[in-house]
Amino acid sequence: WKSVAETRFEEIGRYGLEYWMYFQALRVLAVVFLLGSAFVSMKFAFVFAGSVVQQQDVFAWMARVSYGNVREDTKFSLGAIELGIRDSVILGILDMLQLGSLLGFLCWFKFVHIPQLLRNPELKSVSAASFSIQVDGIPPRLLDDYANQRYDFELMRHFETVLHSLKDGDATSLVCEAALVRNYFGALILAQKRKCAEERLNHLMEANSLTTQCEQRLKARIAQLTQTIESKRMEESSRPVCRAFVILGTETDRNRLLWRYRWARLPLIGQFMQPKALRFEGRWPVTLRPAPEPADITWEHCLYPKSFRLLRQLLTFTFIALILMAGFSLCLLAWW
Repeated sequence: WKSVAETRFEEIGRYGLEYWMYFQALRVLAVVFLLGSAFVSMKFAFVFAGSVVQQQDVFAWMARVSYGNVREDTKFSLGAIELGIRDSVILGILDMLQLGSLLGFLCWFKFVHIPQLLRNPELKSVSAASFSIQVDGIPPRLLDDYANQRYDFELMRHFETVLHSLKDGDATSLVCEAALVRNYFGALILAQKRKCAEERLNHLMEANSLTTQCEQRLKARIAQLTQTIESKRMEESSRPVCRAFVILGTETDRNRLLWRYRWARLPLIGQFMQPKALRFEGRWPVTLRPAPEPADITWEHCLYPKSFRLLRQLLTFTFIALILMAGFSLCLLAWW
C-alpha cells in the first residue's frame, strides 16, 4: 500500500508516468473535495435552519437538505457572515466556489499539468506507438489472389505512395512494417481453454486426486475443443483481415499521414468524399488513428465489427441517460 500524499515527482521511474499522474490527481482531488465540503457545510447549516418541511418520509428528508426547506425570513449567522435567502449574495458565492474549484482543477489538470509533463524531456517515452498508425476500413480480402497473399506488402506500398505524393513529403520516407489483425473465428481463445483443461488434467494426475468421472469429463472437453479448433484451421492468407497497424520510419511521417487522412474521421461524409488516391487499392476508403500502446490493445475486441461497437456505445449512452432522468425525477418528487 502506498500513500497518495507521499508520492513525489522523483518516483515516476518507480511507478510509471501513468500511475504517478493517477496518484497526483487523487491527491489534488482530495484537497478540492475538502474545500468543497467547507463551502457546502455553511449552506447545509443554513438549509437545516429552515422549517418548511415537516414530514418524516424519505422524500421529505431529501427535501430538508434543499432550499425548499428555507423560508423567506430564515436567517443563519456565523460570526460576521449572515446567510439569507434574499438579502445575501454569500449563498451564490459559495455555490460558485464549490463548482469553480472542481472545474478549475479539471481545467488545470487538462490544459496545464498534462502539457507540462508532455513537454518535459526527461519524461518523454519513445515506443512503437510513437511511429505507428491504426488503419480501419480495409477489406477482409483482396480481389486478386496473389495480392491477397501479399496483403501487408500492398498496404505498405500504398502508404509509401501517399507519403511520396505529399507536397512536403520526403522521397526517402519509408513504411517499415504492416501488422495485420486477422479473424481466427475464436480459435485462439479455444486453444487457451484447451491448454487450461490439459494443465488441470495433468495437475490432478500428479496429485493423485483424479477420479474416473472427472478424467472422462476433462478428456471429453479436450477432444471437443480440439475438434472445434481443427474445423477452424485454414491458411493464414485465407483468413479475413479486420484492421492493421502500420509502423512508419519517423514520427514526422506518421504525423503527415494522420494529417492527410484527418477528414476521414467525419461520419459518413468523410469516407464518402475521400479522394481515390487515398483509398486503398483506389477503391476502399480507410480511416487512420494514432496506434495505442501494444500493451493497451485487447486483441479480442479487434474482431468486433463497427456496428457492434456502435450498438454498445448506444446502450451505454441510453443507460447513462436513464440514470440522469431517474435522478432528475427524484429531485422533482422531493421538490413537489
